[in-house]
Amino acid sequence: MDDFIEYTVKKKTTNKQKLIRVLNWAFMVYLAFMSIIWLPVQFVAIGLFVVVGYWFLYHFIIYPMTDLEFDYIYCEKEITIDKVMARKKRKQFAVYSLEKMSVLAPLGSEKLKRYDLDGVKVVDLSSGAAIDEDNETGEKRYVMFYDTKTKVILDLSPEFVKIIQNNALGKVYLD
Repeated sequence: MDDFIEYTVKKKTTNKQKLIRVLNWAFMVYLAFMSIIWLPVQFVAIGLFVVVGYWFLYHFIIYPMTDLEFDYIYCEKEITIDKVMARKKRKQFAVYSLEKMSVLAPLGSEKLKRYDLDGVKVVDLSSGAAIDEDNETGEKRYVMFYDTKTKVILDLSPEFVKIIQNNALGKVYLD
């Protein structure tokens, strides 16, 4: 039986995403006040209905796009990455086979230089936050070159890397 491990990484909310959230809430409050103040009494219900409709749009479309997590799952020589939006919607983002993986090494490693060519597609599936060397989980930012055409950036725990290293001999570097 193959090894199995799952690891979840919360994507850092950027200032732009925070601004989008705040502006959407401010717009909803503005719409509510304007519908109460400026609309005739018989149309206030319609104005508030528009506000509720906009809230549904925000709650089910805009907010989930600004609250992301990535689940890394290793099973049967495949790394499956799921994108979880607002802890409610799960969507399979990508599946990477270890046979097609060229190399996995820490970000900035010398082993990555020969794979980092022009025209390589970059997929950032990391948290986006700065990782210090003495973090409590021991996670590091790794780069995986897949099929020499795709550069995938991941935040991985030491246990996750160890399982990949045991199943993809000669392709994983820990320097």
